[in-house]
Amino acid sequence: MKDSGKMIIYGAGILVAGILSGTLLMIAVYCLPVAPMKANAQRSTEIYDYEGVYPQLMWGYKMSQLDNCTDATMLLNAIYSGPGSPVEKAMQVYRTEYYGENPVKSLTNYANDVEAETYGCAYSRYWHGYLVILKPLLLFWDVADIRMMNMFLQITLPGYLLLLMKQKGYGRYIAGFLFSVLLLNPAAISVSFQFSTVYYLMLSGSIFILKHGTLSRKRCMFLFLISGMATAFFDFLTYPLATLCFPLLFLLLKEESWKEAFKKVICYSLIWGIGYIGMWCGKWTIGSILLHRNLWTDALYRAAEYESMEYEDGKVHALQVILKNLSVLMKWPILLGCMAVFIFHIKQFCRKGADMVADLPQRCLRFIPFGLIALMPFAWYLAAGTHSYIHYWFTYRELCISVFALPAGLTKCLLVNEKRST
Repeated sequence: MKDSGKMIIYGAGILVAGILSGTLLMIAVYCLPVAPMKANAQRSTEIYDYEGVYPQLMWGYKMSQLDNCTDATMLLNAIYSGPGSPVEKAMQVYRTEYYGENPVKSLTNYANDVEAETYGCAYSRYWHGYLVILKPLLLFWDVADIRMMNMFLQITLPGYLLLLMKQKGYGRYIAGFLFSVLLLNPAAISVSFQFSTVYYLMLSGSIFILKHGTLSRKRCMFLFLISGMATAFFDFLTYPLATLCFPLLFLLLKEESWKEAFKKVICYSLIWGIGYIGMWCGKWTIGSILLHRNLWTDALYRAAEYESMEYEDGKVHALQVILKNLSVLMKWPILLGCMAVFIFHIKQFCRKGADMVADLPQRCLRFIPFGLIALMPFAWYLAAGTHSYIHYWFTYRELCISVFALPAGLTKCLLVNEKRST
């Protein structure tokens, strides 16, 4: 009981420290000179003029669609040079847009100092923590350079994770994990800033779990708390559950007791949620204090809008939201890939044969924690129904959690008391 009290105090301290650190980092990057950033953005506008607002790397595949609209908004936020103190800019996150133009065209006009009628926008409900990375990068490189560095890093990290899986004795799980990552579409993620933040957090958390053979309960709790906080700080509400579920799945691979695994799913999901929601609330609270205006009103209004299950004067049903997200994956190459993964695991079952029957109930129980994680994307779609319905072409990425969790759970059912290096 005493230890639990200490951990709650430490956790609360980490949350408060994270909110204060996030605030200071945002203020710090708004003290950087904007002129070099704007010059690099200006050299990059031809990319967006050529690609358009929502280009698809492979026509007809929504999973390959880029969100240049949001990326342009991020760049407009980064290069804003209007009035206001660093504190005000950090909390309000201003940008300049042109009347009648989309964000891509507004970016081109603003970066090239086109004379036309403009208006100012504030985007205060998000942390916009990506600016802590994007602004310094724009000081030295243009968008093409940043995209290339992004691609190199996003090839290296999954490769390192796969190597760790092999070294630690989790080779049987590679097929399911690799297929789930491919469905995230790293090609699209590497050239879209807004899709990258969750991808990095997801991979970093998974690598941390795998690299450390034995993790204490305290370290795990703080890891998932910080993961939730970092997701709220950096993400633009894309596929946030991936930063919880992928590291959590790797943690479950180490657990032999289904009861302990079940407890970890519940406990660490709640802790991640506290970090995630707490960090959001921290922005609205500290922003309201620093700006002397209520940021909660707009934030709660938008949250209610995202959860309303209403779109274009009509009611959206839960099944529609789920089917809309599933539709992104309804392509023959993807279905054939699912079949291949399914056959791979069926062959494993067939090899076990009679051994499976002996302790079938116990093996089935081992699947429960994995099945619970596989259901989490659907719970998210119900919680953020309208948002998931409108932005299905990128919120579908939450389903990749299920794509990894289901085969991982099936494989875990086959392996009893397995031994591996740590």
